[in-house]
Amino acid sequence: MKLIKYLSNKDVIPIWSNVPFYIPAGLAFTKGLWAYGILIALAASVSLYYHLTDERELKRLDKFLAYSVIAANLYILYLAKFKLPYFTIALVFVGIAFYFFLTGKEHKYDVYHGMWHLCSVVITLMCVLAY
Repeated sequence: MKLIKYLSNKDVIPIWSNVPFYIPAGLAFTKGLWAYGILIALAASVSLYYHLTDERELKRLDKFLAYSVIAANLYILYLAKFKLPYFTIALVFVGIAFYFFLTGKEHKYDVYHGMWHLCSVVITLMCVLAY
């Protein structure tokens, strides 16, 4: 019961919203995209730890890994020749993700940042599926 109450607290949304990143990471491994899968899992793990501990020294690494996943996603889409419908779905979620990213700085940071993570999971999943 204590765990459910903790997980339902909006302050932990940026923490547990990192966990679904392990789905596209695992799928990348099954497709033989080892470096991509490791990058996704590493970025998720660092972000999870960063949001869990609020360790300020990890902020730069967290951002660097997030940008690295974004660049890798673009590269994977390129390799997949922007295969439909995955590319279209990814683009829709890019727009939604940026809405949460840009408006989350003003209010409801925890909820909006968690939604940014979840949209990013969908984007990454679509990139892996496109390959």
